[in-house]
Amino acid sequence: MDDIKRQTLKRFEQLANAAGWQAHLPPPNAAETAVPVWLYSMSPNSGPRLFSQLFLSAFRDGKLPFDLPKGKGFQPCDVYGAAIAQFDAEKDPTRQIGLHQMLVAAQLHYARSTRTWESLPALNLVPGLHFVVFDWLDKKGVRHFRPGAAIGAEPLSIEILSDMFVAVLGMHLAKNPNEGPVYKTASSS
Repeated sequence: MDDIKRQTLKRFEQLANAAGWQAHLPPPNAAETAVPVWLYSMSPNSGPRLFSQLFLSAFRDGKLPFDLPKGKGFQPCDVYGAAIAQFDAEKDPTRQIGLHQMLVAAQLHYARSTRTWESLPALNLVPGLHFVVFDWLDKKGVRHFRPGAAIGAEPLSIEILSDMFVAVLGMHLAKNPNEGPVYKTASSS
């Protein structure tokens, strides 16, 4: 990796950490170009679980070097839900980081199946795109996914993401009042 890419990567890590995130970045690949498109995965129980920047090929074609289950019975939301469950169940931070690539692939697969992704403006018209998926389990144990998007040149702060979650949850509960998240307490963990 040349010095310019190394400096760009360092700046990205600094921005991510300044925004309150611990960035998990894919392994450097000199043949790829990073684009200002970020994925976020958040849950009221897990908090921020994923923050990742996409390479151009992943943004354009949805291609990541990770195979996901495909075919009948493997809807994008099911694949993403299974990846989240596996990621959240892993308590060893080192092994959890190893699951990061799978989670990015599953989230991108899910994202590209949503109307929110389809409605994003062209990347050349904005300074950057942020695609956020909020998920939670309701009292029946059903996992709900609600995507959101933002435009901006730098990673989103926890405060902005919290405001987005409140808005997304409010819209969901207005139509489905019995599908709110069940929050874990210290005694139920």
